[in-house]
Amino acid sequence: MIADSKYEVRGLVLGPLTGFAVGAAGGFLMIGALWLLHPLSGLEPGKVLADLAGLVLGSRHRPGTSFIVGLAIVSLTGAVCGTLYAMSQQLAPSLVLLATGVSYGVLLWAVGGNIVVPLMAAELSVLTRTWVWLLACLVYGVWVSGVAALSAKKRSRNLEIVQPD
Repeated sequence: MIADSKYEVRGLVLGPLTGFAVGAAGGFLMIGALWLLHPLSGLEPGKVLADLAGLVLGSRHRPGTSFIVGLAIVSLTGAVCGTLYAMSQQLAPSLVLLATGVSYGVLLWAVGGNIVVPLMAAELSVLTRTWVWLLACLVYGVWVSGVAALSAKKRSRNLEIVQPD
């Protein structure tokens, strides 16, 4: 904690439940980003979701079920990452929050693509090391930090400014 900081650093910018919900929505936004970038990348989001579902369901998965289970995995992973973000991000200026979100997106891409996914599924590690996945992770980071910045701005309007003696 910085003793002479002009910013309120005693509280978190988002609560854990809000982080959970924002992170889950961010997971859906990541899949949306993959769909939008599909014509440029050739990466089929439906196959990505089916591959994710295969991790959980094994050989029992069917096409319709795989899509839903894949979405659930992405959403739950996003929710967990959103909760971690919410539990660690203190109040800060909006630009600092956005910069932190971009850094968080890059961190998720680097850790997910180089450590977590290769341990779980080698076929998915090809996806997580692409520029498309990096952009999807950046979308996620900007989303959670953007919501945090809006929350901080709303919160600051409700605070009373007290001048020190």
